Amino acid sequence: QSFTPQLIKIYAHLKEQRGDEVEMIYVSLDKSDKEYAHFTRTHPWLTIPWEEEKARELMTSAFQVQSVANKLPKLIVLDKQEQSHNGIINPDAIPELYRHMEKDSDKRLAQNFPWKSSKSEKACGICTATFFCTIQ
Repeated sequence: QSFTPQLIKIYAHLKEQRGDEVEMIYVSLDKSDKEYAHFTRTHPWLTIPWEEEKARELMTSAFQVQSVANKLPKLIVLDKQEQSHNGIINPDAIPELYRHMEKDSDKRLAQNFPWKSSKSEKACGICTATFFCTIQ
């Protein structure tokens, strides 16, 4: 969860720089509605409601995301203009963000968005939560 405050700042810069071109959607892998409510209360981005279990399952299944305690969230970057790989331009942007966090400001990280991956593999992974960042 210490990653979340940093992501909130980066998201604010993204929205400031790109407005409606970019959106982040949180897909909870929490075990209870209480955990979900506690974690999402400060999120500025969209989230799939806890009650929408089928939608959450569909998203995690489609991108082969599994939940494991004490792992980082997964940040999958999608571009609706991308014709291959189901629109995925980065199946896991978290390592890319961490590589640049120490040397770049939050604003600079936002400027470097969309954090494209040199890899073109399908998104899959083990994590605690999933964020989908989309470009329109």
